[in-house]
Amino acid sequence: MENKGVTVDLTGEAPGLRQLTVTDLVGLVEELAAYHAHFAPLFGRWEHRGWAKVYLRGLLLADVPRKNIEAMVLQLLGAEAGVEARVRALQQFVGEGRREDAAIVAEHQRLAGTREAGVDARRGRWGADLGWQ
Repeated sequence: MENKGVTVDLTGEAPGLRQLTVTDLVGLVEELAAYHAHFAPLFGRWEHRGWAKVYLRGLLLADVPRKNIEAMVLQLLGAEAGVEARVRALQQFVGEGRREDAAIVAEHQRLAGTREAGVDARRGRWGADLGWQ
């Protein structure tokens, strides 16, 4: 079967690198918390809302060499007693957790203004596949 997918060259459109300052990061943490607040109700149970916040913080803010769940949990929540249970809980949330994917994508599109611009939020502004179904 012939692949009829569209290939887009984005190399000339990608934004340049930016050096962040400590002040930028403080503002980023506040913006991240506000952004997460828009989505928290879409994760159902309060535990899932908390894990969504931890996972988002881990992906964006954790200073770890590899962005795996165990490394993010250790960096963000510490290595004290019960760390294995916290790692498993976050793994379960990411892999099997119940969430309203269509509602999450719609809210992201609304916030980013991408629905009106004709950008598919599942692929991002730069065409990167975000893995949503």
